[in-house]
Amino acid sequence: MTSGELQGETAAEMVIRILIGVFPWDIPVRWESPNQYMFDYVELVRQGITLSDLPQGSMVINRPQGLSERYGKYILTACAVNLGVNNKGSVAFER
Repeated sequence: MTSGELQGETAAEMVIRILIGVFPWDIPVRWESPNQYMFDYVELVRQGITLSDLPQGSMVINRPQGLSERYGKYILTACAVNLGVNNKGSVAFER
């Protein structure tokens, strides 16, 4: 899979150079690909390929989320509210 985001960033950098006055023929051709290795988790499982088999820095899309990824912000919010309520109650109790 290709990364439209990385290709867009590369193209935008070239356009900015042109807008600030660099002639297009003075911008060197990029021979290395701006793409990042991207793999679909469902397809990897179907093919029996493990994540450790992938090149370093690969992006895996459609990976199942763990509890902390899915509900982390809610858990942190609940803990913060709970601490706030408990701290207010203990301050009032100490008086």
